[in-house]
Amino acid sequence: YRNLLDALVVASLSKQGSSSISTVLRVKAREPENRESMARHPGILDTLSDVCVSPNFPVKVRDNAMRAIMHLTNEDANRVIMCSRSMLDALLACANSDFEKNPEIGESAMVALERLATDASNRPTMARHPGLLVAVAKATERETKIQDAMKDGEARCFLAKPLLMSLLLAI
Repeated sequence: YRNLLDALVVASLSKQGSSSISTVLRVKAREPENRESMARHPGILDTLSDVCVSPNFPVKVRDNAMRAIMHLTNEDANRVIMCSRSMLDALLACANSDFEKNPEIGESAMVALERLATDASNRPTMARHPGLLVAVAKATERETKIQDAMKDGEARCFLAKPLLMSLLLAI
């Protein structure tokens, strides 16, 4: 398995293979037994964050990378190591992407941020990361508009407001 991850990291350096790399990483990150080893494997988190912040990749490639990150944040053991500057930059880039054209990438970023914030030791770092509170506040505003437009009986989980509150308390 380590050899596969090594090959994916090396292949991600090539522009030709990068679109399929993010897809493979997303699929592998779905499997709970892979998550901790993936997050700790040298180059995997850097590869995913690089794809997320680069405007040179198609939206689908960036979305696959963000979903892989979101899956990796499911693992409790990954949350502290994933709360790095480069990872927060990637989450912020996707949270701030054009929400009208591709809401899934922004929602995946908000889910990943919320999961990282479940570890209380991450909250001060997250709250002080440039632009992160603003992005979460904007997501809160979007969610409020959606909630106001919902019909009676419709149910949906909203994450931004509780995330914003927990980050503000951490300052």
